[in-house]
Order: sequence, then structure tokens, then C-alpha cells
Amino acid sequence: MRVLYVSPYEASDPRGPHDDVAGYTRVLARAVERLGHTTGVLAVREPVGGRAPEVVGVLGQDVVDGFRPDLVHVQFTAGAYAGRYRALLRLLDLLAERGVPVVLTAHAVGRDLGVLRLPGRVLYRRIAARCATLVAHSRDAARQLSLLDPAVPVTVVPHFCLPPERSAVTADALRERHGLGDAPVLLAFGFLHPDKGLADLVSALGLLGGDARLVVAGGVRRRTGPARLAEARDLLHVRRVRRLVARERLDGRVVFTGYVPPAEVGAWFAVADVVVLPYRRAVRTGVARLALAAHRPVVATTVGALPELFGRRTVPPRSPAALAETVNGLLYAPGLPLPELGPGPDEAAARTETLYERTLRPGEEPLARR
Repeated sequence: MRVLYVSPYEASDPRGPHDDVAGYTRVLARAVERLGHTTGVLAVREPVGGRAPEVVGVLGQDVVDGFRPDLVHVQFTAGAYAGRYRALLRLLDLLAERGVPVVLTAHAVGRDLGVLRLPGRVLYRRIAARCATLVAHSRDAARQLSLLDPAVPVTVVPHFCLPPERSAVTADALRERHGLGDAPVLLAFGFLHPDKGLADLVSALGLLGGDARLVVAGGVRRRTGPARLAEARDLLHVRRVRRLVARERLDGRVVFTGYVPPAEVGAWFAVADVVVLPYRRAVRTGVARLALAAHRPVVATTVGALPELFGRRTVPPRSPAALAETVNGLLYAPGLPLPELGPGPDEAAARTETLYERTLRPGEEPLARR
């Protein structure tokens, strides 16, 4: 089988806004290749630093005849394709004319629809109508996709978990660098923006007894063009959170690290006694998967797919008291079972291969099961 992936692929700058989708595509494509298939990538934009060997072109270029795909798999978020929607729709129409089926994985349904509202629903419907099947990473996302276009089937393929890369520093070195001593550490990781509920976590810290520290490991996402307005919003949000820290007299218990280089990610998860996801609205769950892969305890809110991942360790959003109570229980009641790990890349690739076969041969039993 020849599979062409359409995806953001500008991941040479690890601080880039869509590197998680690009990374997903890279890992999935390699796992699918290990199953004996041929893959290529049609990048949404010209990749930063030049094209990797697997990149056969850029969206807007007609590479269908040259690559001759049996199936095309689009990796989609609205932000990743901003300014390229028409090019994507033209590609989907071209594939329909040539009889090439399209599978689309929606990586950020809740966030996209929450931010874009009616325009987002219209965009998703236009794209979904041109696809043979849609893929979601959670039951919640699948439900939202099904409501948009009940005629298009939706399959849940959980996002695979990958441990952080080997760290260039130790957890002890990070504790010493940031003056954390032996105190318990709550970790809030990733890009900072209002949907992630950081203010609620700061308020919860003020309710915790003991000397627990909060490490805010991450910075504001850099943006260009009109998206700079979102960057300005996020910077304003961080200033408000810092004022809250000062007002609650928590300056000595909250550490803002700024941007975390990839070589330090694993060490920060090793430092964490509890990873906290106090999200107010659905966002992509990359941090949740990192925490699972690093085998760390997690407290999250009941938004999006988080309840599916963390069950009873979830609390309502905007509830600092409930957040503090649940975190306190994890910090001072060791021995509680950790959440189960998600699938690895090979398992996700096997499920995806079965989906490909069903899409190419509807009604037939997949070869992988014969």
C-alpha cells in the first residue's frame, strides 16, 4: 500500500506551533512503513531548513500522479492549515476525481471548534464531506465530529504515547538550578495561554498545606502575522497570573522557567511529584501523553478527553478548592495506582492499517485479521 500523508512538517524549530502534529506524522509514517507499506509526506508549507527525504512536495503542488498513492491521510488542525484551506480543499477535490480515498485525523477538534465557533464548524463540515472516514483520538472528539456530519464514519484511534527524549540534565540539577530543594513539585508544562487554567492552579497552590512548589515549565508560543494578536493575549495572561502570584504571596513557591528545550523535558517530568492539567477548555493533550509516558501521577479537569485518560483524578474546571484537595491526596497518599499507558506507535499503526484496509475495501474483512 502507498500512503501519502498531508501534514504540517515544519518541525526543525522545536518551538514551532505545530511541531506535535508533524512529530505524530513522522512517527506514525515510520511505524506504518515497518508494516511493509510505502509512505510519503505532502507538507502544508515548505519545511523550515529544507525538505526531508520523505517530503515529496508542498500543498498546492500536484504530486498525486508522481507518488501514485492508494490512500491519502490528512493530519489536521485548523491552525496548522491557516491560509491553506483552499489549497487543501482543491487537493481533496482532485483526489475525489481520481478515485483516491481520504482519511483525516482531527487532532484538536474541541479547541478548534471552541475558538472558531460557527466558522470552525463550517470549515470542518466542508472538509469532512470530502473524506471517506475521520479519525479522532478520543470518544469526546469522535462525538463532536459525528455531530458535524453524521454521514461520515468516525473511528477512534488513541494517540500513541512516547517518552521524552533522554535529558541532557538530571532532575537534581534542575531542582538545584531553580531552588526547589526537597519540596514536593507540581508541574504545569507546555505553552501558556488562558485555556490552560494556570490562574486556577495558582489559587489551588495557595490552599495547599506544606511547602509544595509549582513549576510553570513553558513560555508563550511565538507567532507571526495576524496570529501575533493571540501571542499578545497570551503575554497579557501571563502578566495577570504573575500578579495573582504576588497578590497571594506565593512568589517563593512558584517558578516560571520560560521555554523548555527538548533536552530538559524528560528531567522536568522526573522532577514532578504531580503533573497538573487544570484546563478550562479542551486543548490538545500532548502534555497528558508525556505524563503518561513518563509514568507520572496526573490531576486534570473534566474537559475534552481528559476524563477518558485520568478517570477519578479529574475535577471540574475553574475549581481551585477541588483541585487542591485532589492534588493534596496524591502528594500525601503515596501508592495510588498510576493511570494506564496509552498505545505505543506500533499498536497505533496496526489499528491505522486496519482502518486503511477497510477504507480501500469496504465490506471486506481487513487483511490484517485474515
